Amino acid sequence: MNPIFTLQVGEYFVAEELRKRLKNVSVFVPTSPQEKGIDLLLCSFDAKGAAKTQTVQVKQSRAYEQEGGWHDLFFNAFPVSERADWFILVGVYPAKKDASKKDNSYNLEWEKIFLAFKNSEMKEFIEGLRQKKDPDAQEKHFGFKFRVSEKGEVQIFHTRGAVKETKIDKHLLANQIKILAKGLNIALES
Repeated sequence: MNPIFTLQVGEYFVAEELRKRLKNVSVFVPTSPQEKGIDLLLCSFDAKGAAKTQTVQVKQSRAYEQEGGWHDLFFNAFPVSERADWFILVGVYPAKKDASKKDNSYNLEWEKIFLAFKNSEMKEFIEGLRQKKDPDAQEKHFGFKFRVSEKGEVQIFHTRGAVKETKIDKHLLANQIKILAKGLNIALES
């Protein structure tokens, strides 16, 4: 029998990003499709060999290009699984346009943006989704707009599902990674 194993591209991107940012942490992938609510398992070991784990659920969106270098991400609201310690939302967008090409096309490289929410933060976020026209009504979708500067600085705002556009950069993975590392009992390298 031939081994068959597949991994969603968003899960792969998140696993690779976590592997780069969290040294000495193993990233495991459940091989059973019946393992609902967990897409990745992070594991660190202390000096005595005791394991500390964090579970991750991944949600992915393609980024839709807008004017002025902005991109939009769209997600469906989802039930927040108690099994996941973290929810990481990943957006995939094309790398910078190649100015030398006359057809205004992109290079065949992809950039990624990652938002990270602890379980309690994701619950609060999903429960707080509201329609702009009727703030008392629950929104079934949510979205973000973002722009990355030439220096790599990110501006990101919660748009769809928010009554008023809200800055949400505190949820960028780069700004949450220390909290994730603390949950694994590891120190980040400077």
